Amino acid sequence: MNRDSPVSHADRRVEVLLVDADADVLLRLATRFRRAGLHPILATSALEALDRMADHPSCRRILTEFTLPGLCGEAWMDLLRTRCEGWSVVVVSARDADPGHFVLSPKPLDVENLIQHFRRVPVRTVAEVRRRAAS
Repeated sequence: MNRDSPVSHADRRVEVLLVDADADVLLRLATRFRRAGLHPILATSALEALDRMADHPSCRRILTEFTLPGLCGEAWMDLLRTRCEGWSVVVVSARDADPGHFVLSPKPLDVENLIQHFRRVPVRTVAEVRRRAAS
């Protein structure tokens, strides 16, 4: 396999960072994603999500609430835009929100559709992610 090509999903687990202030919702989503063969990484705040991003550099998929405790939605979207260029980011909101160039998913969530969306995103190795970041 070419070193610069995406790793197939069969060769590497598909990580998705799930960010929601409601721990019960987060656990239900994680269970559904895990049953579908995805690897959920959980965070209950924007700051915790940033820590998880640092801990999992190969993760390039995020499902997040628009508004999180301690950070307004616009500030969170600005932060994601600067940190997550080229990532697959799906923003969940019960109200009319402007997620910028991210995908907006209204409530109630269509979890099966979200799982399919994240499966279509190419999986990259940690080495490739670091190589691209350094260039």
